[in-house]
Amino acid sequence: MRDAEQVARDLAARIEGEVLAGRVIRGLYATDASIYRRLPLCVVRVKSLDDAAAAVAYCAEEGIALAPRGAGTGLAGESLTRGVVLDFSAHMRAIGPVESDEVWVEAGVVPDVLNRTLRSRGLLFGPDPATSDRCTVGGMVGVNSTGGHSLVYGDTRRRLRALEVVLADGTAAMLAPGPPPDPSARGLDGLLGRVAVLARKAQALPLPFGPTLARNRHGYLLWEALRGDRLDPTQVVAGSEGTLAVVVRARLALDPVPAARTMLLMQFTDRIAPLRLVPEALAFKPAALEFMDDVVLRMAKEMPAFAPVIASGAGSWLVASFEGTAEEARGALHAAADGLRGAPCLAAIEAIEDPRRQSLINAVRQAAVPLLFRRQDGYIPLPFIEDAAVPPERLGEYIAQVEAILARHGLEMTCYAHAGSGELHVRPFMRPWRQTGLMPRIADEVLECALRHGGTASGEHGDGLLRSFFVRRQYGDEMWGLFKELKAAFDPAGILNPGKKVVEERELPLDDLRYPRGDAAFGVPLRGEELHFAGEELARAAFACTGCGSCRTVKDTERMCPVFRAAGVEEASPRAKLNVLRDLSMGNVSLAHDVRGVLDLCLWCRSCGRECPSGLSVPEAIIELRGRAARAHGLDAGARAASSLPALAAAGATFPRLATFLQGRVPVRALMEMLLGIDAGKPLPALARRRLCRAPAREPAPVPPGKTGVAFFADLFVDYFAPELGRKAIDALAAAGCAVVIPRQEPCGVVPLVYGRIDAARAIAARNEAALRPFVEAGYAVVTPEPTAALMLRKDYARLLGHPSPVCERTFELGAFLYARRRAGAWAPTGVPQAGRLAYHCPCHLKELEGPGFVELCAEALGVELAPLPESCCGMAGTFGMRRKHREMSAAIGAELIAALKSGSFAGVVSECASCRLQLGAESGLRALHPIELFAIPQAR
Repeated sequence: MRDAEQVARDLAARIEGEVLAGRVIRGLYATDASIYRRLPLCVVRVKSLDDAAAAVAYCAEEGIALAPRGAGTGLAGESLTRGVVLDFSAHMRAIGPVESDEVWVEAGVVPDVLNRTLRSRGLLFGPDPATSDRCTVGGMVGVNSTGGHSLVYGDTRRRLRALEVVLADGTAAMLAPGPPPDPSARGLDGLLGRVAVLARKAQALPLPFGPTLARNRHGYLLWEALRGDRLDPTQVVAGSEGTLAVVVRARLALDPVPAARTMLLMQFTDRIAPLRLVPEALAFKPAALEFMDDVVLRMAKEMPAFAPVIASGAGSWLVASFEGTAEEARGALHAAADGLRGAPCLAAIEAIEDPRRQSLINAVRQAAVPLLFRRQDGYIPLPFIEDAAVPPERLGEYIAQVEAILARHGLEMTCYAHAGSGELHVRPFMRPWRQTGLMPRIADEVLECALRHGGTASGEHGDGLLRSFFVRRQYGDEMWGLFKELKAAFDPAGILNPGKKVVEERELPLDDLRYPRGDAAFGVPLRGEELHFAGEELARAAFACTGCGSCRTVKDTERMCPVFRAAGVEEASPRAKLNVLRDLSMGNVSLAHDVRGVLDLCLWCRSCGRECPSGLSVPEAIIELRGRAARAHGLDAGARAASSLPALAAAGATFPRLATFLQGRVPVRALMEMLLGIDAGKPLPALARRRLCRAPAREPAPVPPGKTGVAFFADLFVDYFAPELGRKAIDALAAAGCAVVIPRQEPCGVVPLVYGRIDAARAIAARNEAALRPFVEAGYAVVTPEPTAALMLRKDYARLLGHPSPVCERTFELGAFLYARRRAGAWAPTGVPQAGRLAYHCPCHLKELEGPGFVELCAEALGVELAPLPESCCGMAGTFGMRRKHREMSAAIGAELIAALKSGSFAGVVSECASCRLQLGAESGLRALHPIELFAIPQAR
C-alpha cells in the first residue's frame, strides 16, 4: 500500500476539498465515541458529489479501504478505518430545496440545524437521537438512527425517499423506490435486480426476534428492501454503515410540528419497578417513554442546572411524553397521570406542560452518556453491551438478568434510555486497562440473554467493530450467507468500510482498543509537566473523554465551542485537544509532530470546561499542552508580541501620548502587522495619560470601624487604558461602605498563560499573591472589575502555584461584590438616565464565575432590563482577535453577535469584559459600556 503522504498527494490532485495526512490530524480521526482506535491513512474533507466520487474511484483503483464519517459520535467504531476517511461534516451542509413535505439535505447537515430551518414552515425531521445537536444526517442514514420519539416517528430509513450515493467503483447513483430491474442487466440496474433477488430469499427465512420487538439494527435489513413488486434500495443502504455505498445526499420525508407537547415525570425509589410498568404506560400511547436509573440521576444531580428536577434519593425515572393538538396532549397527560399514580415504588409524579421544564428534563436524558464519566475513581462505563433490545414486555426481566450476569463478574452497571422501545443502554463500570479479558465473555452472555428474550444485539447504535461478530450467531448461516452476497454485489473489492457487518470473527474483538494497559487508575501515570493537577485529574481529561462530541454542539442555548462553530472542523473541537493529550501520553505522537495547529484553534473562553457534561478539565489540559508545545517549539513573532502585551503597555505608558499617536498612524500599524502579526484593522485603545496604579499601597492600613476593606485589583485594561473606569468602580465601592486601597500589583498573567508561557504566568501569580496576601490576611476582600482577572485569581493561581491561597478564596468580581453589598443593605444605588435600549453580552469568563452580578443589580436596583444577546462569543478573546492570522476566524466567531446588535435597534452594548467591549463597539458602531457606567455614583474624593 502507498504511504500516507503519497495517497494524500494523489487525492489532492483529484479533489477540491482538503486532504490531510499529518500524524496529529489523523489521530483526531482515529477514535469516535466507542472503545476503539484505528489510525487512518489520511482524511478527505469532501466538498461535493464529485469529490466523493473521485476519492472512492481512487481508492478502488489502488485497493485502499475507505469509510465515510459524520461527526464521529458512533458508539461501535462504525467510521473507524485504517484507510481513507471521507469527512462529510466540514463542508457538506446544504439544505434544500424543501418541496411540500420533503427536503434534500447533504450528508453533513446536523439534524437540529435542519429542524431550526424547517421550523418556520411548521415541519420537522422526526428521528431524534440524543446526539441530534451534533451528529449528521449522513451518519443517521449510516446507522439508521432513531431516538426517544421513535414510537411516533420511527427510524431514519422510514423517512428516506431517495439517496444520492457513490458506489464502490466511484460511480454516482440515485437510489429510489421502483420496480425491481432485471438481475442480469448491466450496471446499476443489474445490482438492484440482485438486491431484489436476495431480498426475496431473506423474506423466506425466519427472523430471530419476537413480534413486538420495536428496534433492530443488526446486520443488513435485507427483507425490508422489497414490498410486493416494489424495490426500495434505500432501505438496505440505511443502517449499512457505509459498507454498501457512500451517502452524499438524502431526500427526507417530513412531519408537521405537533401543536403541543406534554410530559409526565415519574420518580421511583427502585430501579427495576418502572421497567415492569412499561407495558401499562405504553397503553396511554406516549410519543416517547424514557428511563434513567439511579446512577445517571446521581451524576446529573451534581450539575447545578439539573439538580432542581431530581428528587432526593431518586432510584429511577420514567418519563412519558405526549404530543398532538393542545387538547390531545393535555388529555393524554392527565389520563396517564391518573392511571399510573398508584404504581409500585412511585415516589413522585409531575404533569408538565411548561416547554422550558420539558426541555430541562430532556437535557438530562440527552446528557446521560457524558454524565456517567463524571465518576472520579477510574471506572469507566464501557459501551460494549449497551445496544441490545428486547420486546418491551420482557424488559424488566431482561435487565434483572443482565444485572445478575454482571454481578457474577463483580461489576456494577448503569442503564438508561428507550424503555418504550424495549431498549435500555446498559453499561458496566470497568477499568478497561485491567479488565479487558472479561469483555468477550460478558458480551456473549448478555447478547445470548437478549436473544432468549426475543431481542437483538443491536437496537439503535449499529454493529461497527463492536457487534459485527454476533451477526452470524443471531441470524444463522443461511441469512448470513445472503448478507455476504449483498456485500459482494455492492462492493466486490471489499474497500467500503471493511470489517463491519459481515466478518469472520466469532467473539468481541479486543484489537485496537483505545485504552492503554497499566496499573495507574487511567492506564498511565499522567502528570502535569507545566501546571499542577490533583491526583488523576489530567489522566481523566485524556482517558475519560468519551468522544461523545458534546463539544461539537450547535445548540443555541450553549456557548461551547465558539471556534468549532465558526470553523466546523474536527481540530477546532475541544475533544481534539484531549485526543492530542491522549496520543502524546500513549506515544502515538510526540512534540516533534507540530501540535500547535490544533492548539491554536482555541480562544480559551473556557466554555468547554464549564459545559462538558463529563466535568473534564479541558481548558487546563489545553494550557498544559500549550506550555509543552511552547517549550518544544518556541513562539512565533506574533505570539511573542501578543503574549508580551503587558510589557508593551508598560513601555508605552512611559510616553503615553507618543505611543497613542504612533499606534494611530497607518504606516506604523502596517509595520506592526508585518513584523508582529498585529491586525492593522483592529482598533487599539489609547493609553491613558496617567495609570491608575501609579502609587500602590504595599501594606494594609487598619480598616475604619463600620467599613469593609477592599483591595482593588485593576488588571491591565483599567490600569493602563481606562483609569477613569477604575475610579468609578472605587467610588461605587466607597459608596457601598468600603474602605478601598490599591495594592501593589501587575496584570493578572492570563496573557502569557494562554500562549503557553507558563513560567512567566507562574512568576506573575507568585508576585501578585505575595502582594495581595497581607491585605487578605488583614480582612480585606480583593475586588476586580475584570471577570478574567477574577477567574485567574480565584482558580488559576492555585493551579499555577501548586497550593491554595487565601487570595483565591477572597477574590470577587465587582458586580457580584456590589450585588452582595446591596443585598446586605450597605448600598442603595441610583442610575444614570440612558436614552434607548441597551444590549448585554455576558463575557465567557464571567459565566464561569456564576452567581448574580451586574445584570441582576441593574434589574433589581435600577429597574433597567438589559436585553441579552445570543449565547455566543464576540471573537476577540483578549489578544486572539488582535492577531492578523485570526482575522477571518475572529470575524466569523463574532458574526452572530454583531448581526444581533446591528438589527436590534440598540443605543449601546454593555459588557464587563474590556476586550469584548472593544470588539462589539468597533464592529457595531455602538457605545460600549461597562455596567458600572450605568450607575450614578458620587465621587469619594
